Amino acid sequence: MNQMLYTKQGAPIQVSGDKLFDKTGRLVGRRDGDTVYAPDGRYAATLVDDGAGGRLVFLTRYQGLKSHAFVPMRIAATAAAPRIAAVIVGDEPFGL
Repeated sequence: MNQMLYTKQGAPIQVSGDKLFDKTGRLVGRRDGDTVYAPDGRYAATLVDDGAGGRLVFLTRYQGLKSHAFVPMRIAATAAAPRIAAVIVGDEPFGL
């Protein structure tokens, strides 16, 4: 079973290795430590400790970070339920 993370607003994100997928199974990013990059290599999110496993948030101070691009892929969709939005600094990542 894949690990689950959640965005600031509570959208479920499946984690498989270093890759992150939205609830439809679409690849939304690749994790490098606490930083997540979109398939085109742009900064997408940061994993922020919320006391319950962490939330993925977009922090504008990191928006200039770049990594290498990678090939988008899909996995099976998830039935994971969303969580309640978190009150933490940052914006909702991945345009969800």
